Amino acid sequence: METIICGLKLEGLIFFRSLGYTYKRLEQEGIILPVVESSCKYFKPAMYDEEVLIRTTVELQKGIRIGFKYEVLRKEDETLLAEGRTLHAFVGTDLKPIRLKSLNEDFRALLEKVKP
Repeated sequence: METIICGLKLEGLIFFRSLGYTYKRLEQEGIILPVVESSCKYFKPAMYDEEVLIRTTVELQKGIRIGFKYEVLRKEDETLLAEGRTLHAFVGTDLKPIRLKSLNEDFRALLEKVKP
């Protein structure tokens, strides 16, 4: 399970990159997104060397939190193999919470595009 959860967290970071805003840029702006909660439900196994797709959507944006939902699909036939969720908190490098309203305008605009 640890491998899937780590993969889902990484997928959340890749999601930001797909929007044109890298996690590295967030860190340079003094913002980090630790995982505060995670879960994963397994439906069917994936075999070694089997390619999978991960679909990521934003499920929650509220206060200092952002939540992602992930669907892990077999690439060959898009069978749902697992479904996961991670909840992250926007915090500064000092680990103090940062409200979404306090984030820079460019990043907030991107979040508006994917708001649930």
